[in-house]
Amino acid sequence: CTAVALVDNDIEASGGNGILVNAPQELLGRDFALRRNRVAGSGANGIAVYARGAVVASANLVTSSGNRSTALSVVTGGRARVAMSNNVVRDSAAHGVFVRGADRGLVQNSIIHTSADTGMTLRDSADMQVVNNLLYANATDGLAVGTGGGASPRPVVSNNTIYANGARGFVLGSGGVASP
Repeated sequence: CTAVALVDNDIEASGGNGILVNAPQELLGRDFALRRNRVAGSGANGIAVYARGAVVASANLVTSSGNRSTALSVVTGGRARVAMSNNVVRDSAAHGVFVRGADRGLVQNSIIHTSADTGMTLRDSADMQVVNNLLYANATDGLAVGTGGGASPRPVVSNNTIYANGARGFVLGSGGVASP
């Protein structure tokens, strides 16, 4: 059962987070859906979800998140499924997409570029699939899995296009492959 569905919202120039879902105790373990939202010019995170259960984020456009913040962030306390698809994320002041604490999930068919840090970061998240994404022109890495002390076992990374990032195209743990 979906606890919260945020669909077709236009949010511009918010001083803090564009959309913040900070699940109260009574909603932990419930599902959250964010679809077709357009968030631009937020002073902090574009979309930030702190929850357990399923988190679905699809067809969102998130631009110009500010103050060293992430454009699209999902942080769970474990036992959570994450599904992100068809999102466009650009001009983030930190990570483009950040997932922490998921126990399985999929990020697919998304375009993530010109982030001031890594395009997509997965930490402390097991069994994540990253498929058919375009990650480019991010200041550091295109895709980082299990970095920053947050192991992410059993990732499947396939059919992504990653190029022109400032440091590495793909990094797993402390190593990496340079971006061409």
